[in-house]
Amino acid sequence: MISPRFCGPADRGNGGVTAGLLAAAIPGPAEVTLRRPSPLDTALETAPDGGTVVLRAGDEVIAEAIAAVVDVEAPPAVPLAEARDAAAASPVVVHPEWHPFPPSFCE
Repeated sequence: MISPRFCGPADRGNGGVTAGLLAAAIPGPAEVTLRRPSPLDTALETAPDGGTVVLRAGDEVIAEAIAAVVDVEAPPAVPLAEARDAAAASPVVVHPEWHPFPPSFCE
């Protein structure tokens, strides 16, 4: 179940939260594919399906996860002062009324 606290848009679960919950069902690194928006305050169940773990809400497939390793080099970190300046200048900080999903967990 995904608590409304972890919403993306107000009526569905945040995709990162959904993916993280499902990835936890895979031992080690995982790749998660979201198939549809995850409902809030709804019983969800995971079930193995071959090498895949499937997340369902009733008969609807919400997401699928497989064991996977992403072999990419991370870009260098942005200096903290530059990140703070960029955050302060963000359009949704300067104009919060422009935010498309104001109650979003990631806001």
